[in-house]
Amino acid sequence: MVSQNNSESLISQNRLEFYLSNDGAAFALFSQNSGGVTSYYDCMNLLLEGSQQQVMQIVDEGLILPVGTYQDDGFSLRVVVGELNAQEEAQWTARIGGKLCIPYGRLILCGGFDIELPESDLPVAQYAGQYDICQVEVPAGDYQAFIYSYPPHDLSGSWLKIIGPAQGKTYLGISPVAESLATYFERTRPGEVPPSWIAYELGLLDYEQYSQDVTTPGYINFVLQLIPRQQEFDCSKLDETGCLVWEDRKPQQCPVGIKMITPLL
Repeated sequence: MVSQNNSESLISQNRLEFYLSNDGAAFALFSQNSGGVTSYYDCMNLLLEGSQQQVMQIVDEGLILPVGTYQDDGFSLRVVVGELNAQEEAQWTARIGGKLCIPYGRLILCGGFDIELPESDLPVAQYAGQYDICQVEVPAGDYQAFIYSYPPHDLSGSWLKIIGPAQGKTYLGISPVAESLATYFERTRPGEVPPSWIAYELGLLDYEQYSQDVTTPGYINFVLQLIPRQQEFDCSKLDETGCLVWEDRKPQQCPVGIKMITPLL
């Protein structure tokens, strides 16, 4: 059962940040439900072995959101119950949308589709914690769920599409783009000093300075937004790997990254 104090705490703070390992170039959000497929392993087996139609059925039922990443790196994630703030809304470069039915107030997040459940109780995500698999306690209910991706370390791959690969080479099937990162930043943020990660990408900063900035306290890579669901809506489609398809976006202003509230433990 979810403690009332924890649910109220999450609402009042409105933000929860932690780190999730990712060894399979994918992660999943899962909620047990009293009807249909009910177990974590049932859902995961369908993700690994089921047809696209079977996977789409459990996505439509709000049982799971399968999320693909272009490589198997861990990431920071911020959970937002309610509306995004101006910074979160302005800077995302990709998103997917779905529904999550969370009747017991427990949302499970796992880095990969083949993570074994621990023999003991699942850890409850805490600020700045680091996990392979964990649960997030939220008020029970049906939600619209959106996952937004942000640079630096945009694991949706959208940032690479925006700025093009380095040295004019094709990377991940992406060809160089018409507008360079330098032009994009200067055009949309005239007179501003670029953050260290952009300066590093432009070759203006060495790796030591760059790495210190991106890890102290670090940047948000994904935001999970949960909004109480008032009506039915269409989920993002599935790709050939069984993950939801990212909707890419080039923000009006060049993103500069969203710093975490609390450094990772």
